[in-house]
Amino acid sequence: MKTTHNHYDLIIAGAGIVGSSVAYHATLKGLSVLIMDTKGPFSGASGASDGAVSICTKKSGALTNLALDALKYYNSLSFKNNILSKIYHKRPSYYFSTNDKEDQAIDDLSNKIKTLGNPVSIKSDRPGKESINGLGDKIHRVLEVAGEGHILGYEAVNTYLNSQNIKHAWPCRLTRFEENSSHVKVHTDLGTYIADHLIIATGVSAGLNLPNIIESHITPRSGQLIITDRTTSTSDLKGPLTSASYLLSKSYIPSELSSPPIVIDPLSTGQFLIGSSREDNSGSSTTDFLTVKRILSHASSCFPPLLSRQVIRVFAGVRAAVEDGHPIVGPISSHARVLLAKGFEGDGICLSAIIGREIIDFIRGKEFSKDVQTLTPERFTV
Repeated sequence: MKTTHNHYDLIIAGAGIVGSSVAYHATLKGLSVLIMDTKGPFSGASGASDGAVSICTKKSGALTNLALDALKYYNSLSFKNNILSKIYHKRPSYYFSTNDKEDQAIDDLSNKIKTLGNPVSIKSDRPGKESINGLGDKIHRVLEVAGEGHILGYEAVNTYLNSQNIKHAWPCRLTRFEENSSHVKVHTDLGTYIADHLIIATGVSAGLNLPNIIESHITPRSGQLIITDRTTSTSDLKGPLTSASYLLSKSYIPSELSSPPIVIDPLSTGQFLIGSSREDNSGSSTTDFLTVKRILSHASSCFPPLLSRQVIRVFAGVRAAVEDGHPIVGPISSHARVLLAKGFEGDGICLSAIIGREIIDFIRGKEFSKDVQTLTPERFTV
């Protein structure tokens, strides 16, 4: 393990939930770590997320398999006195439809869950208002799923970074890196550092000398969210109420959907988090009245109790989206000591723990799992 002031076993660019998970798992193996960020911890998508650890919202195949493994791993990390025991919680999830196309999406989801087995299962599948008190007349059907979970991104980042001796530098901007057979030299606006490996977990763009063939496949996608006021009244809604249009938005352009993809999430504070749009743009974190109005209009028609609540905050987060819907994880052929962990979009909260473990295992000589291998950056260079 390197112990000199500017030489580390591992330097991580990006202090979101993925980068902080990598840092935590590195220190478990005795590696010295320096984590950097241009602003600070959870300043990007990790600080503007609903916190859902969901299998149901993942694309079938490698992402669903990884989400299953991630859920099992989260469960182990949340055992009594373990690292996430106070901030990760199991809870039910509800998925609903409002038209025939969404009914089919619920059917597809039901069939998918039945093939997965534990740790998720269907608790109930009922028509419309029979499922939960307060649902609107336009809802066709509600599928209740047991076994999914929740963790707030900013709490996870803080927990990871404060649990071990992890050195950090922010605000700190990486400008370039140089690699040779033994180390990576990382140049920043705070000075130059040396590491055995560099992990780039910066979201949309690192601004570094990465192959354009990879960077060109990552685009910023904004999501606008709404927070309501608090209430002391109880609700039958014990977990997120997610529209089937949200599931469909993984496969369709949002403008092709008849209703906006929404999630209505009851928070432990007595508030509701409502979101979220999916907007391809230049990375704007601003909000606009028409988008917020559209989200709230559809959300309140599906769950009318929202009409009695006041909006206290509207904000937006910018997620890094890859054109094929899968994140980019692994080394790039031109830089053997540099690994990417980018483009998670809405999957970073769920997959972060297991990706952190996989990356450190890889650095220590173990092959990536079969499913992580499908996320290789090299899929864009062949």
